[in-house]
Amino acid sequence: MSAEKGLTVPGSTVIALFVTLGLLLPAVAWRLGDTLESEEAILEGDLHAPDGRFDASWTLAGSRLRVSEGEGEDRSIGTCTVSIESDSGDAITTHFERNGTISDVFFLDPDGDGDSDVIVWITSAGSGSYAQVMGCHFDGSQWQLTDMTEIPAPLDIGYMGHDTLSRTVELLRRSFPIYRQRDTNASPTGIEKVLLYNFITGSWNLDPTQY
Repeated sequence: MSAEKGLTVPGSTVIALFVTLGLLLPAVAWRLGDTLESEEAILEGDLHAPDGRFDASWTLAGSRLRVSEGEGEDRSIGTCTVSIESDSGDAITTHFERNGTISDVFFLDPDGDGDSDVIVWITSAGSGSYAQVMGCHFDGSQWQLTDMTEIPAPLDIGYMGHDTLSRTVELLRRSFPIYRQRDTNASPTGIEKVLLYNFITGSWNLDPTQY
């Protein structure tokens, strides 16, 4: 008695499926982020301490969040501290190394679960002004960190820093000039490239509205 034969799927069908998913996932993430809107974070006081370092606090969804550069550290390199104040008044804190100074902090809720992630944008010292992007998610008991800095190939072709990050609804945008082979650091001649962070796949993708 012969065994039953399983369903055979042509290789071309499998390839087409993966290509389709590769095209759909960025679009789905863009559409989801473009339609959600999280609660606004309210800044308390100034963004900088009297000594000039970044040290700011916000109220968001009943919690108090603080993002700061290490006290007494060099401005161009050091640590970043992110903390949330619990109901008891205790601060639950996480730290990571920073290569530059904090340029801005964004609060996004890309999956619409009501809990905003803290996105810290750091700009390196020197003429390159490279971005370091760190995502901080609080799960109710501890912080989870995601390094969002890397631009995957081939999207990094012509990249030499000078990033600008911005938030539109629950989308995180990253733009930078494209450098051609003979361009100097101060004079890029390529077009501006615009990327969106895909929180589903954890990677940067081309902004579908720009291309």
